[in-house]
Amino acid sequence: MGVSQSYVLPKHFAGFTHWPYPRVTSTIKAYETGEYDFGIDHTVIMTLTNGSLDEAKILLKAFTRNESGVANACVFFSALIMLAEPNRRQELYQVGTIFDFFDFDKTGQLSMDEFTIMISCLCLAAALILDRTDEVMDDNAVMQLVKAIYNKTGKVNGAPINRTEVLGICKEYFDSHEIKTVDEYFGRLTLGGD
Repeated sequence: MGVSQSYVLPKHFAGFTHWPYPRVTSTIKAYETGEYDFGIDHTVIMTLTNGSLDEAKILLKAFTRNESGVANACVFFSALIMLAEPNRRQELYQVGTIFDFFDFDKTGQLSMDEFTIMISCLCLAAALILDRTDEVMDDNAVMQLVKAIYNKTGKVNGAPINRTEVLGICKEYFDSHEIKTVDEYFGRLTLGGD
């Protein structure tokens, strides 16, 4: 996925664009098997990324919107997945990996609440990457988007959504419009469109 060539990433995010997929998946596996909390601090970031203490502190600051010293792991991994290996040719690769990350019980589906959290984390991750947090969708807007997706796909509110359905939605609303980068995805999410 990555970002458009015209967009210059800050150094702390640019490093992730050199991560190959196996490194991403091993980092996710380390997070999952390490039984870390959803709130991660600089020591966890340092451990997971094999970065220096200073790099971990910079990343923590980039992923927090307050002075709590804790970043949301779901937002962190969403950003990592979106930025890693940006020229990968496999269609919808990052979206599938993100879905799999949010599929905590590994059933191949997300509850409507989990899907809403996934969309919210993706929006915030993209906003942080692009330094456009003033444009991030609020909770109500995310809920309305999820309800619109459910309505458009004929799903009953509250029903789970599976991986194939999510990939189909992304293929139709993003890939079919040649939307391939974080900044393009973010623009499509915040501006809407059918």
